[in-house]
Amino acid sequence: MAQRLKTNGYRFVTPTPLTHQQVNQRPENRTAASLRDVFGWSRLI
Repeated sequence: MAQRLKTNGYRFVTPTPLTHQQVNQRPENRTAASLRDVFGWSRLI
């Protein structure tokens, strides 16, 4: 899988705790709308 991701040019940059906080403080992001929000951004349901 790692080779496939590399071949496709996939890049992932881990957000800093400050970025995480700032994104979650946006009004539209205060509550989770999907499992990605819950597990990826630790938003409230």
